[in-house]
Amino acid sequence: MAIKIEQPTLDSLILHDVRYALGRQTWVPGECCVRVRKFWISMSPNMRVIVARDVREYLDRMSHTGQSVRGCWIDLAGWMEDGR
Repeated sequence: MAIKIEQPTLDSLILHDVRYALGRQTWVPGECCVRVRKFWISMSPNMRVIVARDVREYLDRMSHTGQSVRGCWIDLAGWMEDGR
């Protein structure tokens, strides 16, 4: 069964997913990164910029503090920067 979802709702769901998953040390970040890739093309251009910025800021913050980062975020950031 297909579910129709309005653009603002999709954008909000993905953004909330990313912001919740950043910094988690569970399986959640990996699944979140998969969802971002899956729905990237369906997200509004503005929301793509916001998600990419949030991920990049998280990576920068972790880098400056010397904290480890789950590889899925690094992979996703590179994927988004490649213009997906």
